[in-house]
Amino acid sequence: ALFGTKSPRLTSSLTVMSFEMSDLIPDLLGALVIMAAAAVAFSLCGIWYGKLFGDQWVAVICEDKKMDKNEFQDEVEKRWPDSMGMCFISSITCSVIRAYVTWAALKTFSIASMGSAVSASLLVFGGSCLPSVHHSLWEGRPLMLIAINFANEMTVTALTAFIVSFSISAA
Repeated sequence: ALFGTKSPRLTSSLTVMSFEMSDLIPDLLGALVIMAAAAVAFSLCGIWYGKLFGDQWVAVICEDKKMDKNEFQDEVEKRWPDSMGMCFISSITCSVIRAYVTWAALKTFSIASMGSAVSASLLVFGGSCLPSVHHSLWEGRPLMLIAINFANEMTVTALTAFIVSFSISAA
């Protein structure tokens, strides 16, 4: 009888959500908050891989690639002129996409409180980023590198949701 009965509590609490595609186009406040969240996320990544964990990050990469810091610096400097613009554009683009998707998800599911927004984003983050950790482990990437990257993504995701929730709660 466990699988053959329906729980009245469960069936009464289910709701069908509907929205129009136009609901996924941010108003001026939403667009400004999305851009602000993207700018903060981009800046945090610069600080994270610079002042906070830059030395540890470079040391782990050098160890993984079996090169010393000078060799790594030479490799980066050779690629820098060609890759700098693309790295900057892709970083900004990813920050804007993350902020927009967070905004759209929170708005679609009517999650307006900051605590709920951060919790929901971390749940989605966990479901979407943990497979990347699995792949990194399978590929033999250093645990410290995985930890630095994972912690960065988790922090940026939570901060983005926190910022974006302001526009949802103000609406």
